[in-house]
Order: sequence, then structure tokens, then C-alpha cells
Amino acid sequence: MSRQKENAIPKYLSRLLTKEQQSSLNLLEIFGWRVWFVRRPLFGKPKIMIQHEASGVYALLTEDGNVDMEPDFPMRRD
Repeated sequence: MSRQKENAIPKYLSRLLTKEQQSSLNLLEIFGWRVWFVRRPLFGKPKIMIQHEASGVYALLTEDGNVDMEPDFPMRRD
């Protein structure tokens, strides 16, 4: 079974976010952060990656709404 190409940000994003993530994201967006992509592991919880539009810096938006500037999973560069 092969993986199908999915949108980097699903249309149902709000259903994937915890209340804490949604609250943090609302504040972060004011300062230029946007959801960059959502990693959706088969048997794991989604990982919400955000990026600062002006600087290109990226981070993980953790389940508790914190920003992890050094996520502990590999990132591939396409």
C-alpha cells in the first residue's frame, strides 16, 4: 500500500488541534507564525509544524500549546 499525496495543511485542521494549540496559534499568528504542515503518523498523534513567515524559522507546536524550536524528529527537505 502506498501513501497518497495529502495536503500539507488539511482542511480539517481545527479538528486536529488541542484547545491549547488553537489558543497558542491564534496568538502566534498575530506575530507572523503560520501552520507550515501537519505530520500525520499512521498510529500517532499529529505533529503541527509552524513557521515564521518573515524569518523562515520553524518549530513544533506541542500538544500543550508550547513552541518547541528543536523538534526531535527528522525533517526532510524536498
